[in-house]
Amino acid sequence: MRLGSAIILGAFALLGHARSESVEGDATAKAETLRAGKKARNVLVGEDLQVRTEDEDYWGRFLQTSMSITAMPTPPPTPPPTPPPTLKPCDIKVTMNCTLVNDGQEADCKATFENEYEGDCDVNVEYCYSVDSVDGVEQTISELTVTHEGEVTMIVPPADAFMVPPVYEWCETKLINVCEGQVFKSCVEANATMPGFTEDCEDKENYEFFTGTPEPTGEPTPPPTPPPTPPPTPPPTPPPTPPPTLKPCDIKVTMNCT
Repeated sequence: MRLGSAIILGAFALLGHARSESVEGDATAKAETLRAGKKARNVLVGEDLQVRTEDEDYWGRFLQTSMSITAMPTPPPTPPPTPPPTLKPCDIKVTMNCTLVNDGQEADCKATFENEYEGDCDVNVEYCYSVDSVDGVEQTISELTVTHEGEVTMIVPPADAFMVPPVYEWCETKLINVCEGQVFKSCVEANATMPGFTEDCEDKENYEFFTGTPEPTGEPTPPPTPPPTPPPTPPPTPPPTPPPTLKPCDIKVTMNCT
């Protein structure tokens, strides 16, 4: 029993000694490795001696080669700002027409009444008008008038100004007599303004037609009096006949006896 215990204790002693030597050997080896590593990791950079580990050198090179930042692409040049559009001067357009509606058929007043018209004397004709902006530029219609036979009608006073486009259109019907030989004159006129311009713009259109030959007014003008007829010119007077030319004195006597 004692022998077995001694053997066991001896074994533990040998194992502990071996473990102690192994630990001491490992510590000595690690110390030598560190000293050698430190010597190898002393490098010169510029004029100063800096201690840099091999790990730092390795990872620095790794970052420079494998993780280098690629140059950012050059952005396209920024285009210059778009200049504001050039405003066109204020410009409007008005139109006017006249039609005769007869049995559902529409005919132009001018073409109808200025030719040989055969129909009623009192007829209804329709005048239609329009006003719009040229090139679609927004403008304010400040005044709009229509004139028939010298009588002015204000369709849009300044207080009721409106914008064009859209086009503004309207019509009206008038009763006229086309058997009196009369000239019918009409006119539509508009004024407009536009932001950015101090001057107004305007446009107008005239429309006229006559109904046959106008009747003469007052007494007819007499034809011009012809100048008096001059008397006939007498023939020229012939010169007087000159007397006969006298011959020298010359006589002759005769005598006989039977």
